[in-house]
Amino acid sequence: MNCRFHPQTPISLICTAPHRCEINRKMCVECQQDHGIEVKQTIPINKFRQMLNGKVKDYKLDDTQELNKQRLDFKYMLSKAVEMLKQLWEELSESIRKIFEMIEKENKSLTDLITQNENLTESSYSDLEKLVQLLNGKIVDNLNNKKNSIMTKVKKAKDLLEKEVIIFCQKFKEEMREILSIFQVQNDEQIILQEGSQKLKVAICDHGRFIYSNLTIQSNQNKEIQYLQDGSIIRTDQIRYTAGKPEILTNLEQIKHLQWFGQLRENNHKVGIWTATWQGEKIKDVGGQYSNEGKKQGKWQELIENYSMQSNAFEIGEYDNGTRIGNWKYLYDNKEMYKSQIQYGIRNGGNYNQQGNKNGKWQEIWEGFWKDSQVFYNGEYKNGKKVARWDIVFENKKIHLFACLVVVDHMMIEEMGLNRVIGLKFRMDFLEILNWCIVVNIKMARKLLDGIFVKLKKGFYLVLNIRRCKHLIYKPQQKNSSGGGSYDEGDNGIKQGNWVELSDALFRDSQVTYSGQYKNGKKVTKWDIWYQENGHNQKNLKIGGGSYDEGGDETKQGEWVEISDGFYQESQVTYNGQYKNGKKVDRWNICLIEKVYQMIYNPKKQEVENMMHDNFSDSNQITYHGEYKNGAKVGIWEILKMNKTDYFELKLENQFHIFIQDSNIILRGKIFNGKRAGKWDILYGKIMIGGGSFGSQDEKSHGIKCGKWVEISEEFNCNSQVTYSGEYINGQKTGRWNIYQFKENQFIWCGSQIYDFQGNLIQKENNNASIIYMGNLQNGRKVGRWNILFQKNYEDKQIEKMQRYQIQQCVVFSGGGQYEEGVDEVKQGNWVEISDGYTDRSQITYIGEYKNGKKIGNWDIKYNRFENGWKNEKIGGGQYDKEDNGMKSGEWVENIENFTQDSQVTYQGNYKNGKKIGRWDVWYKKNGDNRENLKMYQKYFQSIIFVSLFSGGGQYDTEGNGIKSGEWVEQIENFKWDSQVTYLGNYKNGKKIGRWNILFRKQFDDEYKLIGGGQYDTEGNGIKSGEWVEQIENFKWDSQVTYQGNYKNGKKIGRWNILFRKQNEDQSKQIGGGSYDEIGDEFKQGNWVEISEENIIRVKKLEIGWRWIYIIIRKVVK
Repeated sequence: MNCRFHPQTPISLICTAPHRCEINRKMCVECQQDHGIEVKQTIPINKFRQMLNGKVKDYKLDDTQELNKQRLDFKYMLSKAVEMLKQLWEELSESIRKIFEMIEKENKSLTDLITQNENLTESSYSDLEKLVQLLNGKIVDNLNNKKNSIMTKVKKAKDLLEKEVIIFCQKFKEEMREILSIFQVQNDEQIILQEGSQKLKVAICDHGRFIYSNLTIQSNQNKEIQYLQDGSIIRTDQIRYTAGKPEILTNLEQIKHLQWFGQLRENNHKVGIWTATWQGEKIKDVGGQYSNEGKKQGKWQELIENYSMQSNAFEIGEYDNGTRIGNWKYLYDNKEMYKSQIQYGIRNGGNYNQQGNKNGKWQEIWEGFWKDSQVFYNGEYKNGKKVARWDIVFENKKIHLFACLVVVDHMMIEEMGLNRVIGLKFRMDFLEILNWCIVVNIKMARKLLDGIFVKLKKGFYLVLNIRRCKHLIYKPQQKNSSGGGSYDEGDNGIKQGNWVELSDALFRDSQVTYSGQYKNGKKVTKWDIWYQENGHNQKNLKIGGGSYDEGGDETKQGEWVEISDGFYQESQVTYNGQYKNGKKVDRWNICLIEKVYQMIYNPKKQEVENMMHDNFSDSNQITYHGEYKNGAKVGIWEILKMNKTDYFELKLENQFHIFIQDSNIILRGKIFNGKRAGKWDILYGKIMIGGGSFGSQDEKSHGIKCGKWVEISEEFNCNSQVTYSGEYINGQKTGRWNIYQFKENQFIWCGSQIYDFQGNLIQKENNNASIIYMGNLQNGRKVGRWNILFQKNYEDKQIEKMQRYQIQQCVVFSGGGQYEEGVDEVKQGNWVEISDGYTDRSQITYIGEYKNGKKIGNWDIKYNRFENGWKNEKIGGGQYDKEDNGMKSGEWVENIENFTQDSQVTYQGNYKNGKKIGRWDVWYKKNGDNRENLKMYQKYFQSIIFVSLFSGGGQYDTEGNGIKSGEWVEQIENFKWDSQVTYLGNYKNGKKIGRWNILFRKQFDDEYKLIGGGQYDTEGNGIKSGEWVEQIENFKWDSQVTYQGNYKNGKKIGRWNILFRKQNEDQSKQIGGGSYDEIGDEFKQGNWVEISEENIIRVKKLEIGWRWIYIIIRKVVK
C-alpha cells in the first residue's frame, strides 16, 4: 500500500512514539522527516512484525495448554456440582413425598374408621373407643398438632434451602462479575489514563461570551479520577461505575459544582436512592433508584449531559433493569423564554422500546443546549437508528425584538384626537432615533381602527391609553427552522443527500450553519458556511466554506475559508487559505468581518410579545397586576408605573414632541401628512446634543434623512452619553461617521465608522482591544520564541498600522516565552501568560517558569490597570512543586475567573499536592475613602483607589478532597462593586445545612446588612425548608428586590410577597406577590402582582377563546 500523503512512495515504517499519532502510525520514508520524531521511534514494518512475534513467544501468549487444563478442571467441577445437586434433589424429593404420604395415610385411617362402622351395634369396643375420642376431638387435635409440627419443619427446611440457594447464586454471580470486571476495570482505567495524558478544552460562559480553558483528567494508583486546571486539583473522585462504565465528567461547571450522594457497594457500584447537589444545594427532583445490581430502576429525573446554570435542562422517564423504557420527556427551565407565565417547559421527547432503543417520532434536545442556544432535533427513529427526514430547529426568543399588538374593531384614543378624524391615513415612523421605534399604521373609516403595531426597546417606555377593545388578534411567535436533512431508510442511520447543520458553538450571537452534501455518511464536494445576523434584519450571509474530496474520506481540498473557534457577533474572525490532502499548506490569512446591524421594521414579521425594557429599579418601578390559574396568567392584567408620571404628547398640526422622563431626551420637529420633514433637534434636558434634517422638497422626500446628522447611541442616558456624527445621502449613511463620548464635561472622540454609498459599514475604528500571538511554526507545531501582544486602539498614538484596516494602535502589554525545538510544543524557561478571559477590563497575566512543559517554582499573578499611566500590580501568586508535577503547593492567592475592574475578588489559602486544604479566605478590593473621587468615577468613569477588604471564605476538609465544611461566607456568582451580595451559613460533608443568611453591602458602605435568608434541612440534603427571604438574580444597589415566602421539601408553597427597598431607605415595602399551590408543584394561583423580569411584557392567549387586554398608562393632556 502506498502512502496517503506521498502517493508515489510505499508505506514502510511504523511510528512508536508515545503520542496520538496524526498519521495513524503508518509512514513512508518521506513522512519520517515531516513527522518530527527521532529515528529510533520508527520501526520498519517487517521488523515490527518480528518484534511482535518475539513478544508473543516471550509471554507464551500462544501457549493454550495451561488455559485448557484450567478450563477442563472447571468443567469437571461444574459436572460434579451438577451430580451432587441432582442427588440432593432426588433425596429431598423422596423425603418430601414420604412426609406427605404419611399425613394422607393418617387422614385416610380416620375416614375409613367412620365408613367401616356404619352399623355401630356391630362395631368392636376398640373402634367405638376411637370413635368416641374422635367425637370428643381428642384424636383430631392430636392429628392436627402432629401435622402442623411436621409442616412447620418442612417449611423451615424449604425456606432454608431457598435462602441458601439464593445466597449461593448471588455469591457465585458476584465472584464471576468480580473476575470479569477485572478485565473491564483494567480496560476502563487504561482509557482514563489515555485520556488523562491529554488536555481537554472546556468552555464556560462569561457575560454572553465563551472563555475556553484547558483541563487535564488523570487517574492514580488509588483508583481515583483527578481533574486538574493550571496545576490545581479541582476535584478528586473515586472511580464509580454506572451501567458498567466509569463516570468521567468533561463539563467544567459540573466538575466544580455537581456532587452525587447515595450508597456504594464494595465494588463501587451504586445502590439505593441517589440525589444530586449543585454548589451544596439539592437539585429539585433530580435522581432515582439503583437496584442491588447497580442498575437504574423505576422513575428517574436526570441531568442532560451539558447541564450547567446556563443549561438547566433534564430528562424524565422510567428505567427497567438499567434500560430506558416507555415515554421520556425533556424538562427545561423556561424562565428565560416565557418569564413568569410558566416556570418550566416540557418537550415531547419520544418513546423507547423494550430493548431500550428509541423508536418512532422524537423531539430531542441538542447536545450543546443552553439558554441562548435552544436547539431541537425533530424526526423519526427505527430500532434506535435515525431514518428519513430530520429537522433542526433553533428557538431564539431574543432574535425578534419586534412585538405584535393588533387591535381591531371600535377603539377610542382621546389624546390622539382620532375620534374627530374620518378617512384619514397617516404613518408615524420614528426609526433609528434612540434605537426605539413606534410604527403605527392606522386606517380610519367611521372610527374603525385597522391595526396598531408596536416595537419597544431599551430606555423607552410606551404611553398609550386604550379605552376599549372588542377583539384582540394574537399572533404566536414562530420557531426558526435552522436546518436538517435525511438519513437512509435502512438500519444504518447514515446521512444522505443535502444537509444544513449547526456549528458546535451555536448560540444567539453566533448563528453559524454549514450546508452541503453527504454520501454514505461522509461529507463530499462543496460545503458552505453561513452566518445569520442577530437582529431584526436577520440576513443569512455566506461567510466561508470549501470542498471535500469525492472519495468519501472527508478530506478537505483546495481553497477554504474557515471561522475561528470563538466566532460570534462581536468577533467575526475567519481564516483563508489552501488545503492539500486534508492538510493546510502555503499562506493562510486571518481576516475580520465587520458589518453594521440596522434596525428595520417589517409589519409582516410581527411577534408574540409587547417588549419593554423595564428592569425594576428606583427610577423604573413597573409592576404587573393580574390573576393566575394553574400557573398561567388569565384575565385582565394591568401594567402600572409607580411614583412616576409618563408623558406622551402628539400634535398633528405642525409640531411633534416626545418626552421620555427616565433619560430626559426630547425630540422636536415637524410632521407633514404623518411623516417627519425639515429640521429635527435632539435635546438632552434643555441642551441640544444632536439632530439633522429630513427631506422637505416634496412628499416623497418626507421621512428620509439627508445631510449632516448627529445621532445618539442605543442606550443614551446619564451614565452612557455616546453620539454619532456623519452624513446621510438619500436616507443612507455615507463616508466617515465619528463616535464621541461625553467625558470631563466634553465630548471626546472614541472611534469612527466608514460607510459606502449603499450604507454598508466597510471600516471601523474604535478602542476595542485585540490579542495577537506571534512566532514560528515547524510541522504545524510552535517552536522557538512566541510573543503575545495585547493591542488597544488610540487616536493619537501610532505604534503600528495594520495594512488592511489602517487602524492606529498602541501595544499595551507584551508577553510570551520559549518553546523547546524538536519537541511537541513543550514550554521551557520564563513565561508571561495571559488569563483565559483576558480583555481590556481584565488584563490578568501569570509570570513564572516552565520546565519540560510543567510549571515550577514561584509564579506571580499581575493585574494591569490604567491610573495616571499603566500600572501592572501583583495581586496574587504562589509556588508549584519542584518535582516537575506542575502541582500547586503551599500558600496561594488566586483571582476569580471573571476578575474585572468592577469585580476584583481573590481567594487566599493553602494547597497540598495540588488540593485545597484548610482555611481559605475571600478578599474583595473595595473603593477607598476618597468619596469625591468615587463620585467622579460614577459620573465620568475615572479610576479609583482600591483597598482590600476581607469578604468571605471558609474551611475545606483536611484530607484534600475539596469538600467544604463548617461555617462559610460565599459570594454570588456575579459579585461586583454595585452588587456585593454574600451568603453566610454552614456546610456538612459539602452540603448546606441549618440557617443561611443573605447579606448585602452598598458600594460606599463598610458593613454588610442582613437582607434575607432561611433554613436548610438538618439532615444534610441541602433542601430549603420553612420561611425564606431571597434576593432577585440581578439584585444591586438600585434594584433591591426580594421575595418572601415558604418552602416545603425545597419547593415554594402558599403566599409569596415581593418586597422593594429604595437605596436610601432601611425598610422594604411590599409591591407585589401572590400564591403558589399547596401541593408543592410551584404553580402560581389566583391574583398576582409581579415586577418586570428581563425587560419583557407579554400579551398571550390565556384561556379558550380570546381575552380582552388592557394596558393602563398615566398620561398628560395639554
